[in-house]
Amino acid sequence: MPAVGAMVQTKGKGDSIALVSTPVRMRSKGRGDAVALLSTDPLESAAKAGAQNEWPLWRLSFVALPCMSITVVWSVIMPCSAPYLVELGMSPASATLNNVAGPICGFFTCPLVGALSDSSTSAYGRRRPIIVAALGALWVFGLLFASSAALLPAGAAAGFAACMLWLIDIALNALQTPMRVLVADLASSGQQVQVQVLVACFQAVGFLVGFSIMKVYGGDGGLSEHMLEIMVVVCCILTAAVAVMLCVATETRPAGDGAARQSSPVSDVLQAVRGSSTLLRHLAGVHCLVFVGATVWLSYSVQWFGLCVFAGDPAAPPGSAAHRSYASGQEAFAYGGQCGSLLKLLMSLLLVVALHRTTLPPKGAYAACIFVGAGTSYAAAFFVKHNATFATACMALSVLPCVGAQGIPWGLIAASNKAAEEQGLPVSTALQMALLNCGLVVGQQLTHLTLAALESFVAPTLALPAMLATGAVALTTAGAGALLLPSGAEECGRAGRARAEECADLERHGADL
Repeated sequence: MPAVGAMVQTKGKGDSIALVSTPVRMRSKGRGDAVALLSTDPLESAAKAGAQNEWPLWRLSFVALPCMSITVVWSVIMPCSAPYLVELGMSPASATLNNVAGPICGFFTCPLVGALSDSSTSAYGRRRPIIVAALGALWVFGLLFASSAALLPAGAAAGFAACMLWLIDIALNALQTPMRVLVADLASSGQQVQVQVLVACFQAVGFLVGFSIMKVYGGDGGLSEHMLEIMVVVCCILTAAVAVMLCVATETRPAGDGAARQSSPVSDVLQAVRGSSTLLRHLAGVHCLVFVGATVWLSYSVQWFGLCVFAGDPAAPPGSAAHRSYASGQEAFAYGGQCGSLLKLLMSLLLVVALHRTTLPPKGAYAACIFVGAGTSYAAAFFVKHNATFATACMALSVLPCVGAQGIPWGLIAASNKAAEEQGLPVSTALQMALLNCGLVVGQQLTHLTLAALESFVAPTLALPAMLATGAVALTTAGAGALLLPSGAEECGRAGRARAEECADLERHGADL
């Protein structure tokens, strides 16, 4: 029977985290969750870290490079997709509704791909074959999406492109899950939080690159004329990054993975949901609330600038004062987005240094980022009015909750699973990260549906500030939830008792762990 006391403490953080690692296949009706308990003893953690052959952060950064390039794809394709579908003949309302493809595909694709990746016994590794297959699928679906106008008549091109967009979203979600987990697989338990925050740095760079690509192709021609070029450019960037990752990364089969699992990915996902730890559920709940507030800025701030701050009207006659005001709002939005991307990169780098060299608790840093975002949303909802400078500053500061959310929760999950793996316990890092991602997409969908309901009763100039206020409340609640993340001792006690009871039950039934 494996030892129950799998220990982890993030290096120098002062916060120890316990997480149930699910699903673990056993011979007793396939049930059971291995528990990674955490130590609050820094000497034990230091001894363990010194015994490991740690990869330097600069080398891990090459493995994480595809996380930057896939952000380039997301940041370019998603804003372009609705206008592109409109140019192909789809109504604006239908084109906007088609944007739900990303959250819906992510909700179902990420857990299934995570379960499939965790249970893979391929000789080429658990993560890399899925990454290569998904990249090939992205090339096929992306080129078909971008060539819709040339392949089909006007009446059918829009519907075909919409279908291809859903398949692109599936391919992108299948790519990003094993990409991020591969970095966690290769990092030691003491590097997990820093590495995941480093991923957030790469994502900030990806947004900057994506914005630059849009500036290059933002000429007089329509998106339908440039979509094929844009798709080829972003796919080439992603392919180059994946090639670098494949040259640097090596995969070894974790202990306990010598035999193939008998269950399907669907049953693994269902068992993971049923057996997920209190910590994972807590983190997913905070993640959901964070992205209720963040999605208001990510998806609707361009409308807020044009309609509310600059009092413009996109439907006004070209050259009119209202039309010029809306165009000025779009320019201010773009400038605020640039400032926000740079601030996100800077703060992510500072967070990496702070977590690596100080005793700053990860949950404290996470809560601080969220509370700043909450204050920013309150200011935008009630105090900005028509002050363009104030609105631009709010736009820049709105990225801070994402700085914490795109690094710290993933690092805490990865650190706990890494410690369990080092103790010889079976783990399911990809599946647990995918379940955390489900919290993100639920938050996105809640934002879209709430704003749609508001706009059915009031004008957008009233609905958008109300949605910012709603997002501020969600972020305030999320910040409090981050501060209330369970301490190591409390979570370890619950997890240890649950594991002991399960092992005793299995022994009574003659199960061999």
